Amino acid sequence: MAEDAYEIDNGRYADSVRVAREQAEALGVHLDALHTPKPEAQHQPRPALVGDRILCRDGTTHIVTSRTEVRGQAWLFVESGAAWPADTCRLIDTSRVAQICEDARQAAAGILLGPGGTG
Repeated sequence: MAEDAYEIDNGRYADSVRVAREQAEALGVHLDALHTPKPEAQHQPRPALVGDRILCRDGTTHIVTSRTEVRGQAWLFVESGAAWPADTCRLIDTSRVAQICEDARQAAAGILLGPGGTG
């Protein structure tokens, strides 16, 4: 996660994140390595471009297919044909997806094997 759970969508996911963290810790999986807060200087991401994945106001994710400006308001069109005001969408950082997937696979393997790695 790049932000505190309480800051995402007005805390919508805070309880789920807390429970997941507690369960992971009980299994010996430490999630702190996956939490990389961004420095304040980078808190203003670049505008979303065609091909970028975005998180929309309703919690859905989409891929931007085009971008336009109407009366000073930037709009992002997505693969479903819907248009979203750009200022209500957040760019999703996909640069670490491969590493996070590998970390998740290793954590899952550790859970399947159980304590001591014997299953």
